[in-house]
Amino acid sequence: MNLRKGVFNFLILACVCVFYSFDSAYAENYNTVEFPVIMYAVPASNQNFREVKSLGVNHVHLYGLTAGRLTNKKLLEIKKYLDLAHHHKLKVLLDLDGKRRVASGRLEEMRVLVRRFRDHPAIAYWYLFDEPNKIVSADKLMPYYNMIKKESPNIPIALCHLWSEKNWSTYNQVQDAVLYDIYPVRGERFPYSKLDNQTEFTRLVNNSSNDKEVIPVLQFFSWKSLKASSFSNLLKQHDYNDLRYPNYEEFRYLCFSSIAQGVDGLAFYSFLRAKMLDPSWIKNVASPVMREMVSFMSIVNNEKLKYSAISDNKSDGYLLSSWVGEQENYIIMVNTTNQKKNITLKYKETFSSGNIETFGSTRDVKIKAVSDNFVIENVNPWEVIVLKQKVN
Repeated sequence: MNLRKGVFNFLILACVCVFYSFDSAYAENYNTVEFPVIMYAVPASNQNFREVKSLGVNHVHLYGLTAGRLTNKKLLEIKKYLDLAHHHKLKVLLDLDGKRRVASGRLEEMRVLVRRFRDHPAIAYWYLFDEPNKIVSADKLMPYYNMIKKESPNIPIALCHLWSEKNWSTYNQVQDAVLYDIYPVRGERFPYSKLDNQTEFTRLVNNSSNDKEVIPVLQFFSWKSLKASSFSNLLKQHDYNDLRYPNYEEFRYLCFSSIAQGVDGLAFYSFLRAKMLDPSWIKNVASPVMREMVSFMSIVNNEKLKYSAISDNKSDGYLLSSWVGEQENYIIMVNTTNQKKNITLKYKETFSSGNIETFGSTRDVKIKAVSDNFVIENVNPWEVIVLKQKVN
């Protein structure tokens, strides 16, 4: 068999095959509106906007931007944020301060915001409410949703839901985009963080939100950055000093497992919290993963690859998805457990004839052909394997 680095002929299936990594060049234009990459808590400044854009972020959000009375000064402040974002070719989830305005019945005040900024080119989403469960019902949000749709029918309305609440799916009639947060890396040693909670939540949201945009909000901080007074039963089993950021493997899992589940975008909480304790975490961990992720999604969008979910975490204990195009195909396989194991792929058609390479930072892996199955050996806990297949 003629074997060279990164490429081999997959027609010979009886032998053990080795995938070799290659240094892929990241897409030069990796900001793409087809796949929203959203960063929370980004104050307005040229430096901040340049930094998040360098990560591949194409949408920004800022809590409190529209809070308070809508004086001329406040409206100008909002416009300046939108103008600067547009200057940096960033879109905005405009936070409508729903918690305050809905609680106090200020529908007309919210209408002023929508009318004032609906034609601004930076507006991508109206962020109506953050974690509404136990605060406001879908029925109470309905007049606000209807007003926004009447005033601005083409701009989607987003809600964000807290993972621990049980009735997040009851808000479907007042949301066009479903954002949801679960931050699983707390104080456990690797690989014992419950990353599969994120994967299971995504599976549930996908199953109940077929006509909505599904966008998970991924952990971009250490729980240590929250004030001690905010600790709840969620963290009581952890020593404060053990709380930490996601490591490289965990963060890559959170990003690529979500993509393998077919989400419509990714969001990250948050820019400011990430910088509170260890600003170098963004450079050393988040940046390489995000650039790889956005590079992959740029290829998917630019080449209009067709997505298929082949297996899921619930039925198979791993994720396997494919993206098929005219010239090349891609495959993502993810170990959704904290155990090192061999994974049997019972889908022969996944690996049709053609040249195969590993993509991005995927390590060299071994695949063994056994009868009609393929076995990937020694898959590490939470490991992501991305393969590129050239079509003959």
